[in-house]
Amino acid sequence: MAIVFPINPSVNDTFTVGSITYKWDSTKWIGLGVTPIDRLIEGSNKLEIDGSNNLVWTGFSAQFDGANSPAGLDTRISQYGSLLVATTDDIITSARCSIDSGNGNIATEGAVAASSVNLQSAATSSWFQTGTSLNSVGYVWAAKDSSANVWHSGLQTDGDLYLGGNLTSANNIGLKGSDGSGFFLGSLSVGDQLTLNNPTYNSAALLQTDAKDNTSYAPPAPYPANQIELQNSVSMGSAIMRFRSQSSNASAGIWNVGAVPRTNSLKSDFVFQSRTADSTYSEIARFSGDGGLKFVGQSAAVRGTMTSETFSAYEEGTYTPNWVSCTSCVYDGGTSASYTRIGRIVIVSGIIMFTTYGVFSNGWDQITLPFIGSDSPSGGANGVGYWAVSAGGTGRATNTLNFGPLDGPGASSSACFTNIFQTSDNGMSNANLNTIFTSSSTVKQVRFNITYHTDAA
Repeated sequence: MAIVFPINPSVNDTFTVGSITYKWDSTKWIGLGVTPIDRLIEGSNKLEIDGSNNLVWTGFSAQFDGANSPAGLDTRISQYGSLLVATTDDIITSARCSIDSGNGNIATEGAVAASSVNLQSAATSSWFQTGTSLNSVGYVWAAKDSSANVWHSGLQTDGDLYLGGNLTSANNIGLKGSDGSGFFLGSLSVGDQLTLNNPTYNSAALLQTDAKDNTSYAPPAPYPANQIELQNSVSMGSAIMRFRSQSSNASAGIWNVGAVPRTNSLKSDFVFQSRTADSTYSEIARFSGDGGLKFVGQSAAVRGTMTSETFSAYEEGTYTPNWVSCTSCVYDGGTSASYTRIGRIVIVSGIIMFTTYGVFSNGWDQITLPFIGSDSPSGGANGVGYWAVSAGGTGRATNTLNFGPLDGPGASSSACFTNIFQTSDNGMSNANLNTIFTSSSTVKQVRFNITYHTDAA
């Protein structure tokens, strides 16, 4: 039952309830008597002041009702010693906040406000602490493995989160909110479609595009499913990218792609390898650091000696051709030519259109080309082409055809020579450009084509 003490007592005033007399000492009521028998006893409940002047309650739950407590809710100390705040009964789950005497658990529906938190569990060797500092670095929170005495994870005050490893030396995972960077020392998996990790074969990283393979060779077994690996290849002497095209056996198809450095050089070659046997790879192609694509393992000619497997260039374009020796030549706007270069082979076709001119000083002339010729083998010996007058020629009779072969250019020249022949009813004879053309306003046309070798880079 509730005890209602007098209001505004004087010093040494007494007040008796049941068998207990209380005395006011100017600040509080003190129970008189020195033996427990001089206490309040009601049924199985007992409220007593012991010899040390401690107020002791023994019995069922003790209920405390505040004057302004929420309707129907009170604070209780249950018969089991648990503290129940804002409850309707003695059941611990009914309380909005509780401290369970049986297991020490604290439960609350609301928030917990504190300047810091320091939680430790001997059973799990765990330690969680907020507002701490390690190596002069502030942490919002940090977690520790007490058995190993290692602070392994924590969130720094600058927003950097570190997980695993050791906060005072090196961590396994870092997500740095301060600059947006991050790192993973182990694997990073996204669902069952993508895996980034450190696989077998000394790979620095692995991008696995299909992790659904459930065979005995599926990850993390030695032969994972279809994947792309980033490796440090000892045989190629560089970092490589490995494409693994099969999954369920050791004979998986593999392509290696990587930059192979040259000895004592800043240049490197980009190499493609294909797997031919277990732990054996053959080079298929190579992009040279000097430029060009080299095909390796091609069949050599039946007769002859292979000198190169490098595809060095490809180009298409146009240019404006002209005569080399013709003086005072006035060209028409239709003069044009196009070319295609495939490796060392150049294919050219074009038209020269002109009206008045001075003289073809040699009788013959040269037509300019887009690239220099070759000296190995000589361009003259390997150039194949012809020129022909298609309009404006002055042959000995009507419909006379003027034409001739073109000699390919040499290694330092970018012009081809016109070998001149004139055909007539009497056959073919040598001719002179000065006799074929007449300087006038009449537009003269010479069409040509040639295929030749070039040594141009």
